[in-house]
Amino acid sequence: MKKTLNVFFRRAVSLTFVTVAILLFASCGKTQNAPLNVSEMFFGQKLSSVSADSYNADRFFVGTEDGNIFVLNTATNDVDTLLTSFDRIYKVVPDMTAQGLRYWVGTRNMGLLLCARSADSLVAVTRYVLPAAERVESYSAYDVYVHQTGVFVATSHGLLKVTSDKKNQASLGTDTLAAIFVNRVGDGGSVRLQPLVAFDLRSYGEDILLCASDKGLLKVDVRSDMVETFINRKVSGIGLHGKDVMVVVEDGPLLKVDINGRQLAEVSLPQHAKSYFYDETNAMNYLVSDGHVQLFRDEELDKPAMWQQMEVGMSVPANCHNVILSNVRQRQSLLLGKYSVLRVANHQDVFNTIGEVELACANDGKIYYLVGRSLFCQKIGSDVAVQIKDLSGGTGDIKFMNVLGNRLYYVDSSSKAYSARLYSSYLVNSILSYDSPVSPAVKHEVTAMGDDGKNIYLGVRDGLVNLHRADSCLDSHVFINRFVRSGDNVAFATLNDGVYIGRDNSFKPIAGSEKFAFVRDMAFASSVGNDSASHLYILTNHALLLSNGADSLSLLRPATGYRRLLAINGTHLYGVADFGIDNLSDSTRLFSDVHFEPEACLVANGKIYAGSGSGVYVFGDAGVNGGNAESGYSIVRFVTKSFYSRTNIILLVLLSCLSVGFVWWYDRRKRRMRMVTNIQDRLYVRVVELGKVKHLLGDTLCQSIDRWTAEIDSIARLSPVEARRRADILNKDIQKATFKVPTVLAVQIERQIGVLNTKKNVKKCADRIHKSQQARIGGDVLEMARVIADNEEWLQKVHENEAILDGLAAVFKGMANLPGVTDEIIRQLDVYSDPAEKLKRMYAIIGKKEVENMEIQDVISLFKSYLSSPEFVEKTKDCVDDKLKDLMIYEECMAHVVSFKSIYDGLVGALQHIQDNLESTQPDVFDALSKLPLLCMRSDMLLAVVKVHIYIDRYFSIMKQVDDTKGLQRGELIKELFVYSNEMFEKGCIVDEVRRFYEAADACEDQQLLAMINLTRKKGEGLFLSEKLLVLMMAHSGKKVSTFSEMACASDQHLRKLRREIIGDGIELCLDDLKDYAKKNPMSFATLLLDAYEMYKMQGSEKYIGKKR
Repeated sequence: MKKTLNVFFRRAVSLTFVTVAILLFASCGKTQNAPLNVSEMFFGQKLSSVSADSYNADRFFVGTEDGNIFVLNTATNDVDTLLTSFDRIYKVVPDMTAQGLRYWVGTRNMGLLLCARSADSLVAVTRYVLPAAERVESYSAYDVYVHQTGVFVATSHGLLKVTSDKKNQASLGTDTLAAIFVNRVGDGGSVRLQPLVAFDLRSYGEDILLCASDKGLLKVDVRSDMVETFINRKVSGIGLHGKDVMVVVEDGPLLKVDINGRQLAEVSLPQHAKSYFYDETNAMNYLVSDGHVQLFRDEELDKPAMWQQMEVGMSVPANCHNVILSNVRQRQSLLLGKYSVLRVANHQDVFNTIGEVELACANDGKIYYLVGRSLFCQKIGSDVAVQIKDLSGGTGDIKFMNVLGNRLYYVDSSSKAYSARLYSSYLVNSILSYDSPVSPAVKHEVTAMGDDGKNIYLGVRDGLVNLHRADSCLDSHVFINRFVRSGDNVAFATLNDGVYIGRDNSFKPIAGSEKFAFVRDMAFASSVGNDSASHLYILTNHALLLSNGADSLSLLRPATGYRRLLAINGTHLYGVADFGIDNLSDSTRLFSDVHFEPEACLVANGKIYAGSGSGVYVFGDAGVNGGNAESGYSIVRFVTKSFYSRTNIILLVLLSCLSVGFVWWYDRRKRRMRMVTNIQDRLYVRVVELGKVKHLLGDTLCQSIDRWTAEIDSIARLSPVEARRRADILNKDIQKATFKVPTVLAVQIERQIGVLNTKKNVKKCADRIHKSQQARIGGDVLEMARVIADNEEWLQKVHENEAILDGLAAVFKGMANLPGVTDEIIRQLDVYSDPAEKLKRMYAIIGKKEVENMEIQDVISLFKSYLSSPEFVEKTKDCVDDKLKDLMIYEECMAHVVSFKSIYDGLVGALQHIQDNLESTQPDVFDALSKLPLLCMRSDMLLAVVKVHIYIDRYFSIMKQVDDTKGLQRGELIKELFVYSNEMFEKGCIVDEVRRFYEAADACEDQQLLAMINLTRKKGEGLFLSEKLLVLMMAHSGKKVSTFSEMACASDQHLRKLRREIIGDGIELCLDDLKDYAKKNPMSFATLLLDAYEMYKMQGSEKYIGKKR
């Protein structure tokens, strides 16, 4: 028992220690980054570059994707627009040449252009082309550098140059660039420039030019055009850092090298960057990527963990290089966004990431800052402010704050006043310092707060309250808006009643101040030439005043737009504006890019402490006198102590108690679980064996296995005795199921063998059947399961191949069988063989490799694409042309018979439509081949009937000649008759055409017409006389049926009977159906049947006049 307790307490202590350690590490997480200090200028077009004007430090050229150029003046914010006829603008460089002001413009795909301004446009006067390339004018110019030795241009084809002798020539129209560093291929007269991207031209001294490229960092001597290559890796950006060069390797590190290429440092980047920029004014390094900026100070180069990762809220244009540059005169840099130019303030100071400093006050050699609800304390002279307390009273929106002695006083937005004891330690304050409302409570709106060293004063609406005394401070009603202290005296300003001064609840107005309304602030400072005497300076909304004793005020200077007055002494007075701090002595504005919080600015020990959204700036009169306040300032470093907050301490105590309780419960549970673990393990082994073949068992066994698994898991929750009892029951059930498994698997193998027997055309199917039978006989459960799974996978693949072949067969069914087009595909589809081998041959026909798991529709699309090749388009067109020619041979004959002409026009129109489709820009061969078979069959039927028509005319013409001729010539005519009909109307060209008609009809959907009229068909070889007579009737010969008796070797009566059965009875019974079919299928021989029926009716009513229509 004693040993168990010792183990328990050791675990409890260890767990508590680990919990505290985890909390400590969690509290050390990186603070959220402050936002990048930028302002945005929106242009409404996609931007591509920003270029500086060397003739005006405040003028910049902003290029767009569409070739427009915005001329931006950052001093006035004026924007002018220059129109061009170019594409994306990469660079604009003005140059005063011998012909006047010209502009070198780098563009996409149009290269380098020398332009002149014409009204609101830039017009190209000279276009520079590559010395040798496939397309000398098609290249991109990414950067341009103008030097007395020439104009250097970094392009998509390397670094080239406009020589100095050509630079100042008159307009040339087109001129050729000189190669400096390019990628040449070929030899002799076939030398060509290959792409080699160069960009980021940087001048180093007078004679050196640096350039980034796909082949590394280039160092160019501009006097001799000699080039040295460093790094030898693809570079995405370079920049100058003093005398050194910073190089961003694409998807790689940041390198620092000297001018001779010697590597000084290499840093792996937290995030990839594409360009580098150095702000010398603020000694800040920028790494720019798409919508992201990484910032670090010089001393942090080798410490990427300390870099600030900033989101700028807008993507930087892709594939562009000139996206950031310095605007020194306006104390900012310009960063290009997708649609906007972002003005990046020089004073970022994003390394102070605690948030906005809202309030500040000083007391007993210390300065107190309020950030949100966190109170920080800084000893004057130190550069560190340490968090000492979290304010817990009020609304959280603190309006005023003051520290007197060891107590903190503050007022929230609802004018509730609170006080708290202050200790030097955050931990002690978290435990002992409680914020309590001031009693008695303030009943009016609080307008200001101050102290005289003994008392805390509140300016309330139309009055003054002393938190330490109940008696009234003033006899009159005043609206106080500012307190300021000097030693034991305190002055306060009113809205309309001037300035009062005094101490210990006794105040009197300064004479003459009552005439000045809207007093903004006051400050006590020694006057010029008298360091011991302290004078009161008063700031109104329009002027700065000096109190000359108790009786008068003098105007020092106009002062407008200031929220706070800061006085180091009588010669160094400063006004806090909306942005920046002005030296009121010489009107110099400091930190013009920083927004300071007036209530967080104060003077202490001869220095100004100015709070802002990005920290506290500290500077003094020495820096200002030297004219270097902005570079000589320092920043207060804030140290947070949030882990030791009161909330965390309470949570830590509760967590420790919970930890001890958890250790006790866990230890007890672990001992109980150990007793049943072995029982579970034995059962798990049995169930796992069944689980290996679970997917092959029936639903009942599968559900049993799942249930047993769940019951084994539940044993851990039972008592040891109950666990053993339950385990015995489960063991018996599992053993019974184990005996059933071989039988279940054998049944599945039998079923698979039955399916395999139907696939004997597939290779190795017999071997698979044999292995399946062996596995079934062997009875090994795992081997049977393996065979079943292997068979299922194999059968699935076979079924997939069969499904694809069935889909192709359905598509190609009824398609035209054109030699060299579809004949081989159709032949392969008819072959009975292994589906995989058949598919392989099919893919080989269309020149494609088989792709696994391809959908049927995708396979069909491949074959459709194959048939749409130009070769097959031409072959299909030839087929259509041949069919059209066959029809047009008999065009004149068909013109005399309305029914012939109707079908002929339809067929020619349909074939011509296919021809037009094949001659279009996107021919659909597949559609043409699908429509051709039916059109061809109907064309063959029409031609057969037309030829019968022609042969009948010829037959009867010869018959007439035979009757009128004697001798040898008559014998020749009789022989000619035999060509058309002989051997009892079984041979001859007429019967041949009749046979062709039925062959075509039987091969297409029009066969149903013969069934519709109940035409008796002869099985096997030959034709019934009724079949021949039907074609003779449709041939529209104009002859009575009796005239065919000799040709058909049949009596007149028999022929008339057959005609009545076919035409009179057969057609008349289905006349409406026949008309409907003819309407839907105007190119079918239904039209001929209807025409034969009309002739029959006319002859029957003796209206037939025996002449052709």
